Amino acid sequence: MSAHIKLDSYDKALLKLLQEDASRSQKELAERIHLSPAAVQRRIVKLQNNGAIKKIAAIVEPSIVGLPVTVIVEVTLSDERSTTVAAAKKMFKNAEDVQQCYGVAGNAGIILIMSVPSTEEYEARTARLLGDNPYVMSYRTIIVLDRVKSDLALPI
Repeated sequence: MSAHIKLDSYDKALLKLLQEDASRSQKELAERIHLSPAAVQRRIVKLQNNGAIKKIAAIVEPSIVGLPVTVIVEVTLSDERSTTVAAAKKMFKNAEDVQQCYGVAGNAGIILIMSVPSTEEYEARTARLLGDNPYVMSYRTIIVLDRVKSDLALPI
């Protein structure tokens, strides 16, 4: 986790606008927060360099690209040793089938979010990813029926 970074009101306003629509031009951003385009550019670079902006990317509708099924997987690890936890996190972080991975407290040690074309394909992918995996003791699947809200924007 990153250390807390001091953000002023301009940084917060800029982050809020970028979360809403990162395709806005620097000129438009500058007009909205009452700074020059050059100042906006410097702030964006600073926010990227200090880790406040992790990535600027498009949010793709899963069903449009043939991945209409969202699955939440609760993974119970084989043990709680730090080496096992670190290796499992690294493996899931690098797994193309996994969109999100969270280390959590509770019954499961890791939560995975996956988007797949079908439940049959989910079964095949989990067999590859989780079956006979030395780090995984068990897993529980939750199939999302209705994506009521899917927004990564933070309340700044």
